[in-house]
Parts: sequence; C-alpha cells; structure tokens
Amino acid sequence: MKTRALLLAAAVTVFATGASAQALYLHNGSLMTAGFDGNQFIIKYLQPRSGLSDIGVRSGTILFHGTGRYVVEGMAYRFKAGCAALPYRVAGDIDRVSFVLTGMSAQYSRYGCALGGYRWDEQSVLTFIRVGG
Repeated sequence: MKTRALLLAAAVTVFATGASAQALYLHNGSLMTAGFDGNQFIIKYLQPRSGLSDIGVRSGTILFHGTGRYVVEGMAYRFKAGCAALPYRVAGDIDRVSFVLTGMSAQYSRYGCALGGYRWDEQSVLTFIRVGG
C-alpha cells in the first residue's frame, strides 16, 4: 500500500506540473488519466487495480474515447480474459472534480468472446473522481 501511495504521489506531481492536458482520476480502484488529444477525449488506465491484469488490462489500456468538450460521448470498453475488448456507447457531462459516463454495457456471449447483447449493469455507470488539484 505504501508503494501505491508513493506511485500515486509521483503521478500527481507529474501530471499537475507538466504541460500535458491530462488529469488524474480514480475509477473503481484504478488510477486513470483523462484528457483531450486534439478533439478526442481519452481515458486510459495508469495503474489498474488488482485483478485487471488477469483480463488483459494494463497501464495505457484505453477505457474510453470520444468527442465533445463539456458533454462527451463515445465508446467505453468491456474486458474479458482471452477476448478482444467489446465497445459500447456512453455519454456524460465532464467536470473538473468528478464525472459519470453512462450507457448500456456490452455483454459477452455466455460461452465465448462474441457480443451477446447490451444491458444495464455495473459497467453501465462509469464514475471518475479527480485526484489532486
């Protein structure tokens, strides 16, 4: 836990003092970067929480990309071990302190990696809380 706190402090310093338009957010126990790259708003894992590596999530994995400035819409991704990520459409208002993206999440088919449909579940509401300033 001490190592994670040191990494978090270092990451906050880098992003808070750098020229990058990125900000740090917490999402379900993972440290994320979020910001604009041209007209694209992109959210990536910086430090995925324990267990996500088992399903292929690494530092730099994109969770969301979309367009907009104060209201964004685009594609979020659902992950499953041994499968390609499934995209699903989400949207939300972007705030400096926190924001939520919502949309019916993609579901893997029962016995494979194919898209099995869409539904409202725990991955339909993606909440992000700003870290630091």
